[in-house]
Formats: sequence, structure tokens, C-alpha cells
Amino acid sequence: MVHVFFHETITRNYNIPFYHSYPAFPGGEAPNGLRESMSNTLTTNTMKDLSILQKNVANFVRRYAEIVHGILTDPVLFFQNQGGKTDLAEPTIFAFINILFPKLFYALLFAPITLGLSFLALTISFFINICLFIGVTGLIYAFTVFFGRREDFLVTYRCTAYASVAFLAWLIPIPFANLVIFSSVFCILLFFAINENQQLNETPAVVFLFVLNFLIVIGGVIITFTTIWLLIRVIFLFAQSL
Repeated sequence: MVHVFFHETITRNYNIPFYHSYPAFPGGEAPNGLRESMSNTLTTNTMKDLSILQKNVANFVRRYAEIVHGILTDPVLFFQNQGGKTDLAEPTIFAFINILFPKLFYALLFAPITLGLSFLALTISFFINICLFIGVTGLIYAFTVFFGRREDFLVTYRCTAYASVAFLAWLIPIPFANLVIFSSVFCILLFFAINENQQLNETPAVVFLFVLNFLIVIGGVIITFTTIWLLIRVIFLFAQSL
């Protein structure tokens, strides 16, 4: 049987030829060699896409590590360099990862014990921390406005977002110790951020952050006790059901 094929493109990304039998010759199929060529082309392009994805992920992880290293090793220089910058994407993603990662870690850790209820706690805790982040950003901006700010809200937001690296302290599996470390590191980084970008008097900044630190610790103690009580309650109910 004679087959007449014409060429079409089924995708712009892969540029894989797709062959039809001409309407006058129904029932035609692409030869085996052609099908193998199409399959090889698809495989090659898929591998290229995976390679690009791997490079993007590697670059993302490298950039994240660079930011963390810069904040922890030289916070003064890091926050000095934030003045005048307005990009919000990078600090927002950075803060999102810092807040989410510890919660996800504990949710997965306790999932077998809590029968998956730890993911509910993850959602609640994540929401609380997002509210804390937004609230602290607003408080710092209000504080700097009251005492004569030099930079606008975007700089305040960026600095608070980068200071969120302190949320990684929650990975320390010691209740209350992780809370104190988180609160202390967070407020210290905020002090550097305020001092280097707003050029305010250090005394009111120290007093403000001391009060903020106290409020975070008190709130964290309440949340920690509540979380521990809920976990014990769930484990107790699970043991009773056995």
C-alpha cells in the first residue's frame, strides 16, 4: 500500500514531527524508524528540560545559602546593602521558605503519631507565623515613622523578610529553647536592619525590640504549651482507641 505523509508540528517546544496519512490513502501509519526517531527526540528534549530544571533548582539553593551566609556572618553589611532596593520577590520567597520549612519538618516527623493531624497544626502554626511576620513588619514601619524614618516601607519589608532567617531556629527540637533563640536572633537582626537603614537613635530601637522580644516569647510560650497539650491529647486518644 502506498502511503503519502505530510508533516505537521505538534509542539513548538519539542518540534516533534507528527505524520498523518493523506486523506486519499486512509489507514496509513508512520514507519517504525520514524516512530523511534520521534521517541528519541521526545526523550532528548525531556532530558534537556530536566537538566534546565536541575540547574534552576541548584541556582536557587545556592542563592538561598548565600543569603543565609551573608545575614549570619555579616548582618551589618548585608542590611546596609538593602537601602534603596525595591524588589519584593526574593525576600518574600526567602521568608516563605524560612517560615514553612520548620513547620513542614515537624508535621512530617509527627505525622505517624498524630495520624496526620500534625498537618492541621502545620497550617495553623504557619498562619500564626505569617501573621507575626506581617504584624512585626507593620510595627517596625510605624516605629520608624514615629521616630523619623529615612527609608520607605519596601525597605522595611525587605529587612524584616531577610530577618526571618531566625525562623530556622525552630528546627532545634528543644521546646522553649528554640523559642528563645528564635526571638533573640530575630530581634537582633531587626536591630541591625533598623540601625543600618533608618539611622535612628539606638536607645528607642533597643527598647522597642526588647518589648517586641518579650511579647514574642510570651506568645510563643502560650502557643508551645497549647501545641504540646494537643499532641499529648491526640496520643492519649489514639492509645485508648487501640
